[in-house]
Amino acid sequence: MAHGPNDENTHSTVDTGHPTAFTYFKVAMILAALTAVEVGVFYVEGLRHAIIPVLVVLSGTKFALVAMFYMHLRYDAKLFSGLFVGGSGWPSGRRLEDKVEESIRPIWTHWHGHVEVVLGLALLEGAYLFGVGPLRERWNLADEVDPKKIATFTAGVLVIFFSLLSPLHILGDHYLFSAHMTQHVLLTLVAPPLLILGTPDWLIRPLLRPNLSFYVWRFVTRPVVAVLVFNLVFALWHVPDLYNLSVTVHAVHVTEHLLFIGAAMLMWWPLTSSMPELPRLPYSLQMVYLFVLSITQIFVFVFVTFSKQPLYEWYVKAPQIWVISPLVDQQIGGIIMKVGGSILFLTLIVVAFFKWYNDEERRTKDEKRRRGPRMNTEKRRFWDAIWIPAAAVFSVGLYALGMGAIFTTIYVNTALKAWGVIILGVMLVVGVPLVAAYLERKMGS
Repeated sequence: MAHGPNDENTHSTVDTGHPTAFTYFKVAMILAALTAVEVGVFYVEGLRHAIIPVLVVLSGTKFALVAMFYMHLRYDAKLFSGLFVGGSGWPSGRRLEDKVEESIRPIWTHWHGHVEVVLGLALLEGAYLFGVGPLRERWNLADEVDPKKIATFTAGVLVIFFSLLSPLHILGDHYLFSAHMTQHVLLTLVAPPLLILGTPDWLIRPLLRPNLSFYVWRFVTRPVVAVLVFNLVFALWHVPDLYNLSVTVHAVHVTEHLLFIGAAMLMWWPLTSSMPELPRLPYSLQMVYLFVLSITQIFVFVFVTFSKQPLYEWYVKAPQIWVISPLVDQQIGGIIMKVGGSILFLTLIVVAFFKWYNDEERRTKDEKRRRGPRMNTEKRRFWDAIWIPAAAVFSVGLYALGMGAIFTTIYVNTALKAWGVIILGVMLVVGVPLVAAYLERKMGS
């Protein structure tokens, strides 16, 4: 039976005391998984130059687990923990209680040991290392593996590890909606692209040969389908009843996170794929795709941020560990959700824009060499010097148009609406003619 935030069992994992037999079992499983990873790194050619620091980190992690649980340091007095970590240099006379109450203090340093998360991530990383190491050599999948690929994939695994096992997890599960939204941003916008970018195409090609799995994956990673699936999953799990169910029933919460990561993998595939058979979108379409992504998330953002009352009863009943109300916490969570995605998507739009421009320039130069110049060089440079910033302003203006359409329907301040219309009008009046002129010149050349 699930417990609410106010139940005594909610914080049983962070109270001092003796570890249970199940805790010992979970720690043993974690240590076994770390040992398996230590053995696996010997078979990864790309890690041979970094094997010593990797093993040092893994050994240090195992030592910390043994010290915290089997030596009971995790459950001992803070004085002994401080002496163990800092020796005689432990500062005296300073009390964390000046900032946080004694009953809340363990939360900020508490790392969860969910055995299913640790084993799942260890199996994922282990399978990846086995694939790029012994499996690659056994089946001659590739001559070598780029160490950057390994580092990128491992970074994605570490982001998930931090999101689900760090103090952020207990903060989001039991106390702060805003912390939970930060967790969702990491699980959907940071970890998935790292996992895809870090996976070599030759490693997943045998799994996606022209068969049923290939055609299914090709269908679900189509831009329209990927956007619909991701936003549908994201929106449904923020319906108050379903959200409250996920934070009260652990199995449902695990399912929610798996669906988030899976749907985000579909959403990121058109932007990060390394397979020619299932390629990325062209840069021009990437800009449109990213713009649509930034707009579709607005609906959940508005629903959460501009609600007049708290939507999630779980956080209303949660113990207050920060000087903000549940409603303000909910608004901060909505802002984290939207601003985090908007900054990322807008940055990627700019990157895609300049990559598209560079490709266009290369095509123009190649065509010029084949056919000869059709326009005076100085005149071409003049046009290019104008249209680049104009198109950039226009793309930002287009984004602002979508945002403005939402916010001007929410706020009733007449002056704000007037200024918004003026700014958008200037962007459109300046941007549209210049971009149209550029496109006309391109099509006519």
